[in-house]
Amino acid sequence: MVRVAGGTPVEVPFYTRLYENPELSVGEYLERHLIPEIVALYLNSPNNPSGKVLNRQQLEEIAEFVKRHNLWLISDEAYDGMTYDEHRHISIAGLPGMFERTLSIFTFSKVYMFAGLRLGYLVAPNAVLRNINKVMVHQLYSPSTLAQNMMVEPVKSRKAWGPEFVNHCRELRDLFSDNLRVEHYRPEGAYYLFFSIERYLRGRDYWQVIEECLDVGASVAPGNDFGADFSHYIRICFAGEPPERLEVAVDRLNQVLAGE
Repeated sequence: MVRVAGGTPVEVPFYTRLYENPELSVGEYLERHLIPEIVALYLNSPNNPSGKVLNRQQLEEIAEFVKRHNLWLISDEAYDGMTYDEHRHISIAGLPGMFERTLSIFTFSKVYMFAGLRLGYLVAPNAVLRNINKVMVHQLYSPSTLAQNMMVEPVKSRKAWGPEFVNHCRELRDLFSDNLRVEHYRPEGAYYLFFSIERYLRGRDYWQVIEECLDVGASVAPGNDFGADFSHYIRICFAGEPPERLEVAVDRLNQVLAGE
């Protein structure tokens, strides 16, 4: 989409590096990858595919970087509230001086589990919304009235059902992560495991391993869908299936990847 608009996307994959080095300065890392033509930064936390959740200090470093270089920030918060253990979702637009330069994007596809409705919303300054509306009305026209009405009660009652759903996903994460016999980082949010399988190829081609996973009934997403740095990674979704099916899936993945 950036290219369609005439821009050039530059990948700066720091989420997995924060797992490797929690003390990494996000602000300094972004400065090292700064290009003169930059106009906006795209952020996604809780992150898909890595499951990384940026903490307040990291978000403050990003905010200072954005303000220092007078950038726009597009904050993709599709998995807002879907965090585990001590990790918490923080909207960067709430930090000092950030609302007026931030476009915060939310969806009803993830926590609300209404992916088929294709419904979401944008929080941004009024001047930005007026201009976006001029474009959106000619691209999408508007979401259906039925879809909007369907979301009223789930939104009103989220405080009642939300914690139970997140706890359910945490239990599924624990089941999958505890039983997967390959090296990986335990996701802090969202509902994916994302890790390199390079050391588990054992002479096999990467795509051969992907096919072997599919042959045993375990569907995985190839890492290069998420950036050039992840050509030997796979993403696994642990939501949407009951625990007994996840146990079967993780056993079959262990057979393919760990040879167990």
